[in-house]
Amino acid sequence: MNLSNEICKLCNVQPLNDETAYFTGNLGKLPDLTKPNNFVKLLNILYRCGVNHDYDFQLAGMSFEEDNIYHEQMETFEELHLFCVYTRLNKNYDSWDDKFIKIIKEKIKNTNWEY
Repeated sequence: MNLSNEICKLCNVQPLNDETAYFTGNLGKLPDLTKPNNFVKLLNILYRCGVNHDYDFQLAGMSFEEDNIYHEQMETFEELHLFCVYTRLNKNYDSWDDKFIKIIKEKIKNTNWEY
């Protein structure tokens, strides 16, 4: 599963669809949220909305559980972080209510991502 694409789809981020994308073969491409500049933008969105301590503890706990299936599948910090964001936006984790999820999704959708 490409978590970056899944998050973009959940948030209705628009894929590339201009002339340049057509001629370069990138038509329909979604932004890669693991790219350094995009990853920092995602972190800034979350922290500006107040996502911090409990989220960091969940992330740290998952990254140190060696027998955890997520630890085996996530090779980088960025992938692990995207997994945490995806599970919360997809309502697989109870700490974010529907209104807050809508706010985060809207901010992700309206961000000027690098493709």
